[in-house]
Amino acid sequence: MAIIGFNLTKMSCERKQQANGKITVSNNINITQVDEAKLNAASSTSTALAISFRFELKYNPDVGSILIEGNILELTTEVEAKENVAAWKERKVIKPALFQTIMNAIFSRCQVHGIILAKELALPSPVPLPKIKVEQTAAGTVKSVSVASTSATPAPKGTAAATSTAAKPKK
Repeated sequence: MAIIGFNLTKMSCERKQQANGKITVSNNINITQVDEAKLNAASSTSTALAISFRFELKYNPDVGSILIEGNILELTTEVEAKENVAAWKERKVIKPALFQTIMNAIFSRCQVHGIILAKELALPSPVPLPKIKVEQTAAGTVKSVSVASTSATPAPKGTAAATSTAAKPKK
């Protein structure tokens, strides 16, 4: 199995007010639909799963939000496709290995778009970004430059501390 297509169908974002104080950002990914898709190649037909998703970044307090929707094409066998579609229609679940692959693809690609959209709206980044730390000598020259991770420190005023909500298929 391999992801052969990743398409965005909707991007919506809104800043409601200026971001001040401690702000947390929660990520929520929902699988909204799983269907079988037939792909016509030059001399054969392949089977894929068409998986629709919804990715949301919610700020707390409610200073804004970002919504991204899209779909993924996952190349698979016809048997696997039928099993996953049946499981989705009956119980709104997909196999754990496929679920992990899909969720990682959605998260990694949509987080990048979320960072860009947050920057354009002057919202805190949904992912704590590292900061450059410059250490000076007594004479005022640069002694060293290092990258400091912000994941272990509380969010300074006006920045986001990333948290994550459970990523479950939508029921």
